[in-house]
Amino acid sequence: MRVTLLTVVEEAFSIPQRGVIVTPDVDLGDGPARSMVVELRRPDGSVARAEAHAEVPFIDPPRPRATRHVLRFATLSKDDLPTGTEIWITDNS
Repeated sequence: MRVTLLTVVEEAFSIPQRGVIVTPDVDLGDGPARSMVVELRRPDGSVARAEAHAEVPFIDPPRPRATRHVLRFATLSKDDLPTGTEIWITDNS
């Protein structure tokens, strides 16, 4: 199993009834939205696994660059995703 760094959290935003969105967005290719289990490696050294929903945001007009996904965590709070948290994905997620 290969593990790859997906992104490092720069900021987290709480959206009522939706969960927490983290920045920056990520490049997962042209695929549609999907769910995946990721590993969170926090700056304090703690490690956790969580379900992330990778979604293509609706932007009008569309961005001229490649499709990017935002990561949404429905069951976590902003405190669970502090700045500097590394989000890792496995090749079977």
